[in-house]
Amino acid sequence: MFRKGTAILLAIAVMTLTGCASKVDVKTDEPKTDEPVGKITQGVTAVLTNITEDHDSKYDYSMMDATVVIKNDSDIGIMSVHGKIFLYDAKGDVMFEYPFSFNGQDTPIAPGEERELSYLFRLPGQGGVKQASVIIIETKDEIELPPKHVPQQGEYLYQAVNNEYINNMGVNRPVKLTVIIDHGGDRSYAVYDSSPELDEMIIRFMKIKIGEESYTFVTDNYNSVVLEFADGTEASVSLNLTDLEVNIYGAMRLFKLTDMGEFWTKATQDAVYPQ
Repeated sequence: MFRKGTAILLAIAVMTLTGCASKVDVKTDEPKTDEPVGKITQGVTAVLTNITEDHDSKYDYSMMDATVVIKNDSDIGIMSVHGKIFLYDAKGDVMFEYPFSFNGQDTPIAPGEERELSYLFRLPGQGGVKQASVIIIETKDEIELPPKHVPQQGEYLYQAVNNEYINNMGVNRPVKLTVIIDHGGDRSYAVYDSSPELDEMIIRFMKIKIGEESYTFVTDNYNSVVLEFADGTEASVSLNLTDLEVNIYGAMRLFKLTDMGEFWTKATQDAVYPQ
């Protein structure tokens, strides 16, 4: 799935197209499919409001630009929608199927509201798509997938993550703090389990704040901070290099961290490789 706001490479590719975009007709009847249908909340529908095909004759591929509007006429907020866009040839046969999805993360589609989704995807050759249709194959409501907090710039890291143990670490103090630093697959560990170093690292950790959202993932630098509590529970914070990595129902997001210098410098100085 590629959204307009994030598919930078595809956006560049679109600018190189040599042909003109042609509008594709939208079918209103049921798509031809034997796709198993999951649970679908009654009153939730998807409408394909616009779709165009643009062929690049030089490199022989076609870009499809589609807009899907999800409407929620149910009595409950909808957090997740999975569906498919079907593309048909001149004979009415299905040429391609393209999946689409909506992930509410922190904001469901409320009853009576709708959400517009935009997609760019590429087909080999001159697609020749004549018609298109859309179908929903599964939905999940806000009871099945409760909205999660998305970190906001300026928040303290320990308060921004979706973990009650970390959120309350000022009251329920961790008994152990471990910083795991990835060096291209080899990991070193800085372990703090006794005072005064543990207390100092907890204080430094609680000073870290959320910065602006980042969109640059770094490979082979999958670091983490693991906090262990008195009841044996472990809670962790994932870092991509030194950016906070958050997985919200399968959507990966990165946030820069501020006021992290003292904590990270100390951890990197103390980290050792296991014997």
